[in-house]
Amino acid sequence: MTYIGTDLSFWGDIVDRSQHLYDETAGIKYEHLGDVKKDDYRVIFSKILKALPNIIYVDFSEGTADLCELVIRISDEPLFRNIAVVGLIGEKKSERDSRFAHIGLTSIHVKCAEMNDCLFLPYSKVFPGLVKIPAYARARFQQDCDVGINMRIVYITKDHLHIENNVEWNEGDRIVLETKIPARILPSKRFTVIKRYISNLQFRYKYAYDIKPQFLDPPEFSEEQGDYDRKVKLSEYQADLEKAQREFKSWVFDKSDLYKGNQTKVLIIDSRQDAFDAGFKKLVDYPYTFYCQTHLSRELEEIPRHRPNLIAVHLDDEFIKGEEKESDKDSLKKNEPHKNSKKDDDVIINDVELVTEIIKKMKTLTSYEPAVVLFNSAKYSSKACQDNFKYNFVMSNSGKLNLDLIADFAEMYEKKKTNAFNKAVDAKIQLLKKKEPGKYRKLSMADFIETKYFLRHDNPCSNAVWMSKITVESMTESEVVFVSKVPLEDRVYCMDFPQKLFVSLVPVNKDGRMYEKRGERAMYRAITSYVDEVEKRKLRQFVNGVFFSDLNRRREQEDEQYRKRHEAAAAEKNITKSEQLGEGDQVTEGEFDIDKMEKGGE
Repeated sequence: MTYIGTDLSFWGDIVDRSQHLYDETAGIKYEHLGDVKKDDYRVIFSKILKALPNIIYVDFSEGTADLCELVIRISDEPLFRNIAVVGLIGEKKSERDSRFAHIGLTSIHVKCAEMNDCLFLPYSKVFPGLVKIPAYARARFQQDCDVGINMRIVYITKDHLHIENNVEWNEGDRIVLETKIPARILPSKRFTVIKRYISNLQFRYKYAYDIKPQFLDPPEFSEEQGDYDRKVKLSEYQADLEKAQREFKSWVFDKSDLYKGNQTKVLIIDSRQDAFDAGFKKLVDYPYTFYCQTHLSRELEEIPRHRPNLIAVHLDDEFIKGEEKESDKDSLKKNEPHKNSKKDDDVIINDVELVTEIIKKMKTLTSYEPAVVLFNSAKYSSKACQDNFKYNFVMSNSGKLNLDLIADFAEMYEKKKTNAFNKAVDAKIQLLKKKEPGKYRKLSMADFIETKYFLRHDNPCSNAVWMSKITVESMTESEVVFVSKVPLEDRVYCMDFPQKLFVSLVPVNKDGRMYEKRGERAMYRAITSYVDEVEKRKLRQFVNGVFFSDLNRRREQEDEQYRKRHEAAAAEKNITKSEQLGEGDQVTEGEFDIDKMEKGGE
């Protein structure tokens, strides 16, 4: 368990509680890895790679921008797919919600006296077989409500939004989204899905969509309104709709110069993550999108998902040690695993096998020929690699991974791509002007370039929320159990019941399963997140109210059942006694005791 921040007092409280609850059986090690006031976040990331922690607490009290970048890099790294990253904040601020929505946090904890969930949540996620479930009152009921699923708006054009998420929609689906786009700019919350993508995504989501805004909701009519009134209202609506579309277009054009977005994507595979060396610029200071990983998944899902324009591989030192041998040449020529190749069921380590599999994967994708740069490759020239891997866009570099050199390659790629685009468009313009000079007289390059308003992750407008129906089955002050028809990923969600409540999914059982099938639906378990003391107190009051009302109701039912059994037993005893005495005999008071009979007495 590690901590990044300056509040050593709060970190001490976390350690004390963890030791008290778990140290006898868990043997947890605790380490303070520094803070961004003293340490560059890239140095901290290198420490995290060496420590390989199960739980990371990141304190956002200071250095929020750098820490957000650090968490993004942690979430990009496959080694950390199954760890818990808990963000710590001093107080809740609504403008921070969007900043933390997409950087990869497991949960957010408000630093206050309520500390139980600060440990309960990450332990539930990482150590489901070890976690100690608090003995809180549990309210059981059936309540339908909405859960908010966060989605990332990548950019906005004059007629559609481009978003990424993990929800499967179909083209033509009509959806409702909550966004931070000002209501005066986009009055309607309704959209239509016009295109779906499953590759060439910017972020770690499953799907991307182009969705068309409705701009302005149509008028509603009452049964009393006549045809004339309807026509007038529809005419007014059409005029207002056209005005809303013009204002939205103007807003997009005005905002488009704020941030142009990164057009070139670079995937770096390096077990040592030298791209984070403080000798280079920070990744965010380059005009390119970087995905930095120690390795790739066995399925190489990163290749089709992102379709990077440039792939840089830093070969392991073990691969290049010593002199080249005949066996090494044969291994390269036959595209077989090198003798130093390391692999398991989940990952492929950097070596010849990795490069072979990358190129094989690339060739399965249409219209996709990225450049591949092999660093730390002193034994093999670019020509040798091109011949043996049967791919013309492989380059070999004998030096260590160099981020500035990678950026130079990316710049060359962008210029080449831009020149090719400009040449093709210019030829198209000339052809159209030649065919119809009058019609295309004013046609220019700008007419072929779509204006886009790209959104950084710290822009509130980058976050959208789609509400999905769930049924809550039980709650404690820290835990929610519910069923959902829509499959949910391991992320943070927002509920609207019994109050605005953020929750993080955790395994449903000690075996680590994230859900339990219930026919067409699935049962999930979540722990409360981003809750301050006031909100926790309200939640506790709600749960206790339901729990004790249910308890009282059960006691009333038990009392009623006891009364009925009591009366039935008394009646049966009277009948039996009458039969024994015979007709005309009388039963005298005290001959049998009802209370004794209820207790099993004769």
